[in-house]
Amino acid sequence: MLLVDDEPSVRAVPERLLAKKGFKVITADDGNQALEVISRHHDEIDLIISDLTMPNLTGKGLCAELRRRKIAIPVILCSGFLPDWEEFEVETGGSAAAFIQKPYSLNRLFETVQAVLS
Repeated sequence: MLLVDDEPSVRAVPERLLAKKGFKVITADDGNQALEVISRHHDEIDLIISDLTMPNLTGKGLCAELRRRKIAIPVILCSGFLPDWEEFEVETGGSAAAFIQKPYSLNRLFETVQAVLS
């Protein structure tokens, strides 16, 4: 699993909790770094959880780049801002598997992860 967020303190909590649930978690600071991690660890990543708003390459931009490169890893996008989902689906080309509103509960995170992975 790849966890992408530009805020280390925001990234640390889900990273620790997902690891406690048995997930191997790799982290990245933004979409560009996520693409580098994916190129090195593609076989180890079955899911990406990414912040929507980040400097350099946003979560939406990451989805677009994954689609362009034909990388079929599901993405859960997270944000404190609630997008219009229909418009959002069009903008990401349907490459976002789910959206979680921040702040999210641990239960909501696990439910979404399990739903996307199943």
